[in-house]
Amino acid sequence: MVFRYGATGEEIPYRVYSINNHQDRCRHLAFTIPRLSIEHCRALAGFVPQLRTELSQVYLVTTYDHGESTKEFPWSNRVFIYTDSMTASKSDILAIFGSIGLEAVLRDDEAWKHMLSSNRPDVSSSNNFCDEENLAQPLVHAISRPDRQGRPSVSSTPILDELQLRLHELEIDEIYARINPLLIGAFISTPILSTGTVLFRGRRFTSTFNKTRGVTVRDLSYPPASATKLGRVNRPNRPFFYCSASQEVIYFEIPGLSEGDELVLSYWRIKDTMLVHNIGYTQFVFDQLGAKRPLPVWTGDWKHRRLEIPDEQLVREEQASLLSHDENGQLLEALGHAFMSNVGENEECKYRLTVAIAEAFLLKIVENQFQQFCGLLYPSVRMAANGDNLALKPECVDAHLEFLKAKHITIDEKKGNSITFTIVDFADASSQDGYLEWKGRPPAFIIPPGDTGKFTVVEGRDEDGDFVMSADGKVCHWVGEDQRGNVLILA
Repeated sequence: MVFRYGATGEEIPYRVYSINNHQDRCRHLAFTIPRLSIEHCRALAGFVPQLRTELSQVYLVTTYDHGESTKEFPWSNRVFIYTDSMTASKSDILAIFGSIGLEAVLRDDEAWKHMLSSNRPDVSSSNNFCDEENLAQPLVHAISRPDRQGRPSVSSTPILDELQLRLHELEIDEIYARINPLLIGAFISTPILSTGTVLFRGRRFTSTFNKTRGVTVRDLSYPPASATKLGRVNRPNRPFFYCSASQEVIYFEIPGLSEGDELVLSYWRIKDTMLVHNIGYTQFVFDQLGAKRPLPVWTGDWKHRRLEIPDEQLVREEQASLLSHDENGQLLEALGHAFMSNVGENEECKYRLTVAIAEAFLLKIVENQFQQFCGLLYPSVRMAANGDNLALKPECVDAHLEFLKAKHITIDEKKGNSITFTIVDFADASSQDGYLEWKGRPPAFIIPPGDTGKFTVVEGRDEDGDFVMSADGKVCHWVGEDQRGNVLILA
């Protein structure tokens, strides 16, 4: 099959095929095309219904599993695209397929080179586009060998691939038992969240959760065990406090948010430093998600930012050694990529793997640290890694966080990644029995009668993480002072 440009007559060959996933009993649409452009993506996206219809006429009948047929396999929401190079950004390409409800998985030559240079085989084979007659290559599995200490090779992709294929049958404990040994001798640079840092959490108003019934501070914190379902970090009935490092992430993380919805945005301030682990902060993960920001760099005292988390007893007994820098990077990249997988509707079993990975990280004991890991920091999948989420242990929330304030927000409009909202009400105090005391108005600078004030727009966020957008698109906030030069507080 070819694309033909009307202006130049140039023909671009491409192939389309289906990938049959017998484990999840579904089909994935896949393309192989050189020099991928925005025009190609728009055309391919427009052809999806027709191509699915035509490919559905081709099916396989296996000789095992009682002659299972792929004829009835439904199409998944994933599309795999293999190319040599792209003339547009990954985020723009992902957005095109995302607009029709598809999750695009991209592989170009840079991704192949990255995997090959790190000696980290993937489930898919690389493609040499010098030979345009042989664009599609079969999928292959790599084989890992144990190292000299009997430990699985840090080329852990095969192990993770095997686990992903068996998620329907494996329990979290079984997955954890396979993953935990991989972290023997690993080390990581991780942030310590400082006192005064503000974190954000959102909850949508419903018929059973609203201001008429009353909202307590407890309602805005982690849920009770009986209401806790399997999540990215937590097991069923084991709650975590999911929150975000910036408030705009909340509008992406609440699923299905639309015009007319109302929610509570709560602010929580760290009153004592918190040590958190992190996962997913590799260039490969950021590229795959289409991030538009650089990788974060944890700054400050290096001794308090880079933590070695080996199994100390094995290291002391010389039964294991610290991983090399390259090995460590490959391991964290593979685990981060698996942890950051997108979990669609009816794909909750994928959380079994992410929970096992999270527990392998959080249950590690950090020697010579008065505080162990309070939670896990990771990029937001729904925000294409352009924001950060945290999952904090309940006991650490109780010990290290304090409620700061809450805002009642109404969504006025949502178009793509743009959201317009109105702050209807806010509360910065609660009654003795924990119910929020709403002000009946948005936050405002209060000036006594007869006084005057001076108000200035300053670039950046305020100390609570609040901001407004200036006419030229800059993040900024208001600063006020009265006629005597005293600072005015939004209240």
